[in-house]
Amino acid sequence: MKKQIITVSIFFAAALFLASCGNSGNEKAKENTPEEVKTAMYQCPMKCEGEKMYEAQGTCPVCKMDLELVSGETQQNTKANDTKSKSPRTSAMAMLGNNHVHIDYGSPSVRGRVIWNGLVAYGQVWATGAHKATWIEFSQDVRINNQTIEKGRYGFFTIPDKEEWTVILNKVWDMHMADDYTSENDVIRLSVKPIKTDSLTEALTYDVKMLSNEKGQVRMSWEYLMVMFEFENAGL
Repeated sequence: MKKQIITVSIFFAAALFLASCGNSGNEKAKENTPEEVKTAMYQCPMKCEGEKMYEAQGTCPVCKMDLELVSGETQQNTKANDTKSKSPRTSAMAMLGNNHVHIDYGSPSVRGRVIWNGLVAYGQVWATGAHKATWIEFSQDVRINNQTIEKGRYGFFTIPDKEEWTVILNKVWDMHMADDYTSENDVIRLSVKPIKTDSLTEALTYDVKMLSNEKGQVRMSWEYLMVMFEFENAGL
């Protein structure tokens, strides 16, 4: 009788032990399961395939741009930041006399991709940077191509092409890419020739170069290409 009681006790003890191990294992598995795998959703910033969503971080199969995180828990913020850091927001600025010139832009990198007429289409309005549209601000009136441009902030857009680019300053500067662009808000359009460079500019870069105390040049360089235009402080 005692042997039977001992055997039953051992059986129940073993069952309880195994059950507790199973629960512990399940709890650990839950703890180690990254929530972002279940909840994070990504989308092409250019919306090449409409509103199509992806469950994994990567690049758009159409335009090869990095997919952006559009939904998920706070836990996904690290991944979102990692994605955005590939095209960090940065700026270029200079003083020409008393005129402060400031350019704010997203700086994508080449990363082995075909840029011109590939990632950046010919014949289409481009935000001339990544994510939010590039903007340029003058603290004083300037003259560009003999046209007076009032001080203020403008959206900086371009229409790239193989032989000639169109540079555009637009009244609306705060938008995602060129989503809300309309030519009705253009302040000026310039035709410029793209310049081939010998050295690679991996990350898209803007420069404001001083030609004199009152004259300057805005340059955009990326891959093996550069475009530029000149301006001068109004009143000269």
